[in-house]
Amino acid sequence: MDNYDDITSKSCQKLTEYLETCNKRKTPERYEVLKAVVRTKGLFSVEMLSREMEDRSEFVVSRSTLFNTLELLTDAQLVIKHSVSRTAMYENNASQTPMACLVCQKCGKIEKWDDKDTNTLLASIHVRHFNVRQQILYLHGTCRKCANKSKNKKKK
Repeated sequence: MDNYDDITSKSCQKLTEYLETCNKRKTPERYEVLKAVVRTKGLFSVEMLSREMEDRSEFVVSRSTLFNTLELLTDAQLVIKHSVSRTAMYENNASQTPMACLVCQKCGKIEKWDDKDTNTLLASIHVRHFNVRQQILYLHGTCRKCANKSKNKKKK
């Protein structure tokens, strides 16, 4: 649990710094959404985060507050927004390390691909006259589940 507490503390501190820099209000809702994001493992949608917060009977916030807060957390680089499928998916960005994602073009599933060589390559990329905020590589294709469904349809 210490790791969760450390990540939460650092993330809250980073949010405070961002809000002060941008002259935005430090509302309890923003911090509660951030804590829920830190607790959430992997990718999540606004609906998933809303259900998670409701299930814990904590701060219940409106969908518009969730959307606005997630956009703010994205701007603060505390959350990564993946907008490559039908529904925007979000992810905690505590580590801020380069990543590669596999995107299924049939079902829209996004899966992180952990490959040390790819992550090292992404970390080494620097572009002149362009400030890279996050190194994310998206590989589009078909997941195994959808490929098997397609193969089974062809057999019939």
